[in-house]
Amino acid sequence: ADDPLLTDRTGRARRRPLLRVILDSRLRLPLASRMVKTAQNDVLVLCAFAEEKKKRDLEARGIRVTQIALTSASAARPFSDKVRRMPVRRRTGTGKPILDGDSSSASDGRPDLRKVIAALGELEITSLLIEGGALVNWAALAAGIVDKIFFYYAPRILGGADAIPFASGAGFHSMAEAAQVHRLAIHHFGSDFAVEGYLRDPYEQTASGPQELGAVRER
Repeated sequence: ADDPLLTDRTGRARRRPLLRVILDSRLRLPLASRMVKTAQNDVLVLCAFAEEKKKRDLEARGIRVTQIALTSASAARPFSDKVRRMPVRRRTGTGKPILDGDSSSASDGRPDLRKVIAALGELEITSLLIEGGALVNWAALAAGIVDKIFFYYAPRILGGADAIPFASGAGFHSMAEAAQVHRLAIHHFGSDFAVEGYLRDPYEQTASGPQELGAVRER
């Protein structure tokens, strides 16, 4: 099974340690995982459901746990700049979710990524690396929080009816709505290569660059 560390291997000097962030909807992070064993107050778990005992066990090991409101169907409109401001009903520590707005709204049971970004912003995290699966990738695109993409490719073809797409979800309904990638660049790593591009300029409305880099991992 995948048991990542999400540690920085660049060797670059940092003003402060990078924050390792995990999207864990139901707080299933194993206490025996390498992430928990190596935590030094540099791991943040964002969840929708938080069972009190598991939360205490993680916090006792130096893991920060924060509940985030669920994604509602109305909040999943691709590239919309409108953020609904509605009352939040919180039931932390009960194993029940935080419900944002109308409790009858459809939800996929996962934390709302716009609220994830807002929570990280409160921690003065202004640059974020998302390493997710197909569901998280689509959720990030649909929430309009992606500025830059970096796709890695190996010169091999698998295919198959059960092949997992890069982004799995409702998808864009037409080419006109599709996410347009600009300023493309190709990077070579031996026989492998990567495609770098921008959906928008992250520095367009700010004079200063990002302060820190976080890594979000889906569980």
